[in-house]
Amino acid sequence: MVPLRELLEARIEHERELRMAADKAIDHERELRAVHDAQERELRLVAETAVEKAREIQFDEYERRLNSLNHAHEQALEAQKTTVPRETFDNYVRETRLANELALKNVENAVEKRQVDVDRRLGDLEKSDRLGAGRRVGVTDTLGSARTLITIGLSLVGALLAYLAFIRPPA
Repeated sequence: MVPLRELLEARIEHERELRMAADKAIDHERELRAVHDAQERELRLVAETAVEKAREIQFDEYERRLNSLNHAHEQALEAQKTTVPRETFDNYVRETRLANELALKNVENAVEKRQVDVDRRLGDLEKSDRLGAGRRVGVTDTLGSARTLITIGLSLVGALLAYLAFIRPPA
């Protein structure tokens, strides 16, 4: 049989080897844990950096959108300053139409009075033409002048009417 001493020495040697292997395993496990912790720290740092970058991008986008909204609001205010409410515009159109109709009636009355006056004068001229047959040349010239004046007067009245009705804004 194997002597007891050799057996004990072999067992002790084997026990030492097991302890050394256990120590190496513990050291190896500590190294793995350190590497794992370092990688985990690095991952956390990368994740935090990515989150921070995402927040910066989001902040920039919010700022851009707010600026565009502020600009759009300013444009809307400017447009609002240059526009007239519908009710005000409708009132303006109604008042303008009434003022133009009144002006047109006034002009028509003035033209009618002028026409009556011109007809009366033409009648007077025709009477005087019959009475003064010897002065025919003078009367014909007077009638031609009267007709020319009437034509010019009616043209002026028409131009005034157009001005009042279409061009000039109501007061």
